[in-house]
Amino acid sequence: MIENINLKKIESMSFGLLSPEMIKKIAVVNINNYQLYNEDGFVIPNGLADSRMGVITPGVRCETCHGMMNQCYGHFGHIELSRPIINPLFARKIHHILSYTCQSCGALLFSDKKKQELNALKNRLEIQGKSLNNILHMIDDYLKLVEKPKTCPFCNTNQDKIILELPWDYFFNDHEHNINPIQIRTWLEKVKTEDLVYLGFNPLNRPEWMIFTHFLVAPLTVRPTITLETGVKAEDDLTHKYADILRINNYLSASLEKGAPEVVIEDMWSLLQYHIGTLIDNELSRVAVARHPSSNIPLNTLIQRLTSKDGMFRNNLLGKRTDYAARSVISADPYLKLDEVGVPETIARNMGISDVVTSRNIEEMKSYILNSGTYPSALNVVLPTGSKRRITAENKEELASSLAPGWIIFRNAKDGDILIFNRQPSLHKYSVMAFKAKVLPGIRAFRFNPVLTSPFNADFDGDEMNMWFLQDIEARAEAEALMKVKYNLISARDGSLLIKPKHGHISSLYLMSHDKSLISFSQAQQILSNCSFDVISNLKSKDSYLPLEILSAIFPKDYEYKGKDVIIKDGIISGILTNKTVGVLIKDFYIKRTPEEAAKLIENICNISLSYLIQYRGFTVGLSDYVVNKKVENTIDSFIETKYAEAEKKIRSMKEQEIIYELDNIRNNVYDILLKNANINSSAHIMAISGARGGYPNFGKMVGMCGQQIITNGRPEIGYDGRAISHIKRDNTSPEARGFIKSNFKKGLTPREFVFASYSSRESFITAYTIIPETGYGERKLVYALQDLYMDDKNIIRDGDSNVVTFEYTKNKFVENLKYQNFDCPPVGAPVGIIIAHALSEKISQSALSAFHFAGSSGSLIGTMASNDLLAFLEMRANPPKELMQIYPKQPTDLINLADQLVQRKIQDYVSDVKLDVENGILLLTCSDKADVEFIVKQLEHSKTYDLTENGNELRFSIKKIGFKEIMFLKNRILRKIVRGVPRILEAHVLENKGCIETRGSNILGVLKNELVDPTRVFSNNIIEMTKIFGLEAGRATFLENINIIFTAQGIDVREEFLDLLADRLFFYGKPLGIMRFGVLAQKDALLTKIAFESPKQNIINSAIYGSDTNFKHNIMENVIVGQIVPVGTGLWNIKAKSPK
Repeated sequence: MIENINLKKIESMSFGLLSPEMIKKIAVVNINNYQLYNEDGFVIPNGLADSRMGVITPGVRCETCHGMMNQCYGHFGHIELSRPIINPLFARKIHHILSYTCQSCGALLFSDKKKQELNALKNRLEIQGKSLNNILHMIDDYLKLVEKPKTCPFCNTNQDKIILELPWDYFFNDHEHNINPIQIRTWLEKVKTEDLVYLGFNPLNRPEWMIFTHFLVAPLTVRPTITLETGVKAEDDLTHKYADILRINNYLSASLEKGAPEVVIEDMWSLLQYHIGTLIDNELSRVAVARHPSSNIPLNTLIQRLTSKDGMFRNNLLGKRTDYAARSVISADPYLKLDEVGVPETIARNMGISDVVTSRNIEEMKSYILNSGTYPSALNVVLPTGSKRRITAENKEELASSLAPGWIIFRNAKDGDILIFNRQPSLHKYSVMAFKAKVLPGIRAFRFNPVLTSPFNADFDGDEMNMWFLQDIEARAEAEALMKVKYNLISARDGSLLIKPKHGHISSLYLMSHDKSLISFSQAQQILSNCSFDVISNLKSKDSYLPLEILSAIFPKDYEYKGKDVIIKDGIISGILTNKTVGVLIKDFYIKRTPEEAAKLIENICNISLSYLIQYRGFTVGLSDYVVNKKVENTIDSFIETKYAEAEKKIRSMKEQEIIYELDNIRNNVYDILLKNANINSSAHIMAISGARGGYPNFGKMVGMCGQQIITNGRPEIGYDGRAISHIKRDNTSPEARGFIKSNFKKGLTPREFVFASYSSRESFITAYTIIPETGYGERKLVYALQDLYMDDKNIIRDGDSNVVTFEYTKNKFVENLKYQNFDCPPVGAPVGIIIAHALSEKISQSALSAFHFAGSSGSLIGTMASNDLLAFLEMRANPPKELMQIYPKQPTDLINLADQLVQRKIQDYVSDVKLDVENGILLLTCSDKADVEFIVKQLEHSKTYDLTENGNELRFSIKKIGFKEIMFLKNRILRKIVRGVPRILEAHVLENKGCIETRGSNILGVLKNELVDPTRVFSNNIIEMTKIFGLEAGRATFLENINIIFTAQGIDVREEFLDLLADRLFFYGKPLGIMRFGVLAQKDALLTKIAFESPKQNIINSAIYGSDTNFKHNIMENVIVGQIVPVGTGLWNIKAKSPK
């Protein structure tokens, strides 16, 4: 039960440093004893288990707040340190401040002119609306470029160089003198508060606070004691470290009082620094890891508890662990309704559902109480006073008679309860949907209708799914209104149908379309028996029916449809039903009718098609379905031999991509032959042609040919001496020697063919499963970059800081006309950013996940190539992996000449032989042509490092500095020197059909210098370069063009509105910013989001130094982290009831 607590909403959160006074004020007790319990097992006062710091034992009250264990959140203690200790997290910042302030007077080592420059930078950033966090960050970066004066401009003291030796040691001038924490703290105290902003430090903080004189001790609730079965108490890792700190601190204090030798004092001081440093971060560089005293396992200390995937932010605050949840294997049940999930009775018995007792349901609730011990029954009750009572056989009569409105009953889950069903990875919002429970006895797996596997990307080969039973009435109502299957039949990405008949249903519908046999009235009624009564009543009474006439009974009489292959008129359907035509038909029905009717139609289609196959026709697949007649087999064999011979003749004169295209065509033509000569009664053919399962690429590999194997985006490379694998003779250029397989799986592969098939399949698997983590990480980056975008009540898209990202979501009023989403009102508050992120990345992730189905063929590259290219453009990489340009000449006749002028040429491209005499420092380059020698000599500038002479076709470089490293460096520099063309233009191809040149590599400024180039028609896919030269709009247009090319090439449809809004977001700040942590996310004040995303440790450090503020108003992640209602969707609104007069 959740108690009724008056919670206040967090509007903002500030970060900073704690002063010694604040630490003492926060703490409730001074901890000075490292022991926890005395000999009798009682807590020692002022020890690490002092009960004033909270309570972790049931039935005991906290001495500070007097709360019980479930009411007290704990209280801090503090340790008074004997000597100051440096906080290792701020070691670099301390060094930064020491380097730019006077060691004598603490003044800034800047001239007045430099201060004015910093003031101008600060004012300019404030005018631009930058937060103090961003301003201080930029000042920090600016200071790295400022040269430090050698004397103080105020007191004229000579300044020594300050050296930091990580993690916490400081020295003057090459380790001449050590600077101890007392000296550093005194130095930092001299720095004026008004000067701190020029050091990239928030003036609300003080730099000396980065050095501890008092140290906080975490509450007991953060480091609870665990009592083992043996009765032994096991302490938390933090408690072990606090004990070490107190032990050494007390020893140091006693040593100082006794006047111990300085060597002892220094050793104890260093040891105290070590223990505090490893308590804060146990993974500091150059520091021994602190380990558990008994198990020798590294201690899990503060930074480690916050960072990484298993840390507090990602695993707890943003995690998904919850009560009232279950997980099990899934299995198919085609007789369940679309909105039902089969729940095992064993789970339903253990799952508590809360119900509020009202005057309407009081009798039902009483029956649950009296039924205690059997299913379904009540587990316990909560009285209006808040007390909770468990129902037993002894008290059930008493509780039932006392039951009154206002009580809360926790009962077993039963049929009709609303639950949320989910499969991981959750690639898009359709991976989490709401269902009704259907309790099934005698099963252990979750069951649901197999047509629902597509949105979850699930199958029934051992997949597991998660289930949550909703407890709150508002949550159930919201789930029913927004998350039910019937409201999520259409994909937000492209408007395609997500849930539709599949596999056996499609095969059945295809057979019904072709079946002209007559079915009797009784058989027709039997086929319709799983449908609702209104469907059966629609069947006109007559002696016999065609299969499509029976199917027509599920359509309303007033519904008409006219498609390319299917027509419905006067309630009668005709045409050929396939996977594609059925999907288009259902989507049309959804648009014209209601979601409820569309969901019912899908159920009826599935029920009828399944009954037709099971009760009337039958359908199975066997080996005989993969047998083609001898005539077709001979036709295929002769065709392969003819085309193979033609390709073998032309192969030497063709480019590599042309060869792949030619060999791929052979395979595709074989598939066409199979399709034309297929046995129409073959189950394999029916599944392939109807789109039910598989396709002719799969069918063709079994009975046709496997074709050319693709490895690393091309044919197998010649890795051995003149051959691809050791089983082939040298210099064999035939297609078979480079991975072309004539055979099929039915005939069997030769040993050589088997090796190539294994190579390509293995690579496809490895590539697919190495790209999957990258696509998942890419989706995570995209979600974090766009998560705060939402639609306000004026249909304007804003971000978490209420900035307008775009005024018009769409030019064609997409939201207002979104009939097939069936919104009762405009989607105000819709989290469009997250929807877009899921829509863009989900299909790419799916392509990568399913790439192994096309192992060995070019189809296996669908997901992997698209993912790499998409991430490159979304991250705004300065040098994308496939950099290219399109260049148009002023005159079409200049194409070939221009292409030759653009390609970069290095000296090594003209050299046929290289000889190096290291002992004498002589480099000899031999060219094939005397003209090349003269050309190179003209291009080389006079150098002091070598003398150049020419002799016939030879160039002689006499290197003056003789040394192996110098000679090798100079040799490489000479050979790689560009002497002709445009740098970074690696290739240039003439596209005569377009009248332009396409290059590999990009250098717009270099290309524009060529007089033959038309400067108004130069295009590059390098977004950064286009933005820098042609402006922001040109960069935005380039970004959209690149993204569209990727999606179009992969056959992925994405709404134009989504891509436009994505571009608006990435170019919102006046420059192209990627989806990385230093891109879009770096511009926001969402500090908790930054910490949860990447580099949590560095973000925590920066937040404290800059005194950063974070805004919770419309930021999704920030509110999730602190446990507040998310400010999008229904979370934007509050329900207010008018009080009675």
